[in-house]
Amino acid sequence: MMNQKVIADLRYLSYAEWICGDYNEFVKKTVLPQFKKRYPLKLRETRVLNAIAVAERPPSASYISDVLRQDPATITRSLVILIGKGYVVSEEDFNDGRSRLLKTTPTGAEAADYFLNVFNEVVGKATHATNGAQFNHDHGLLTQSLELVAKRARAFRESQRMLRRALNTRAFS
Repeated sequence: MMNQKVIADLRYLSYAEWICGDYNEFVKKTVLPQFKKRYPLKLRETRVLNAIAVAERPPSASYISDVLRQDPATITRSLVILIGKGYVVSEEDFNDGRSRLLKTTPTGAEAADYFLNVFNEVVGKATHATNGAQFNHDHGLLTQSLELVAKRARAFRESQRMLRRALNTRAFS
């Protein structure tokens, strides 16, 4: 029998996935058509590009994989496209010879900025087109909530990794 904490975490994760799906559909239907007129990228590549652009220091592919909660192979496919189209460069990480650091090119930085501008414009129009209904946003509270969601998702993913390692270790013992 599952304890209440496990059930609460599963319920939380199902809500998080539901919200994420709605967000992706919103972006695909409203933001991407305008963005693609200038930059021919899919949502997956756009997410990777934006994650690289906003990182405090040049990230590795594994960092981007963790931040976006995407499979490393998915991130690698996106990076091949972004590097091939000249949006991102990959440089040697002199501190860790096994990984590479990712940086946006000037075109990549411009595309990331343009995506955010289009996104903000669409959200602004959607807010004003609600038949006079007023939205009272508390951006600080919303940001805190989203950061908490991301933190819990990272913790959940790390616990999954630890469980896999433990199970793999037992299988070979």
